[in-house]
Amino acid sequence: DLPAATRAWSASSGDDRFIFLFGGYSSSPDTNAKAQSGHFEKKVYRYDTKLDAYQEMSPLPFANADMSFHFLKGAFYGAGGEPVQKARAAWTFIGKLGNEP
Repeated sequence: DLPAATRAWSASSGDDRFIFLFGGYSSSPDTNAKAQSGHFEKKVYRYDTKLDAYQEMSPLPFANADMSFHFLKGAFYGAGGEPVQKARAAWTFIGKLGNEP
């Protein structure tokens, strides 16, 4: 199970233990709502495949959905994405991993 009801997030991994989930879009779980309300996410989660547990990490600098992230030489690189509905971002995010387990 995922840590939050979110769609359009990106997933990437730098090794065989951790999977990172970036951003996305969260909408109201209320199925009776006339109009779906939601928001773009800044959250980053790390899933530990050995412990079967999620940990919330430092957030993205800006909320963004569907940004493509790739891992290279100790850092995640993300480009593009959707910061608001029907708009595309020209952003590039770079996040280095610290000395975490």
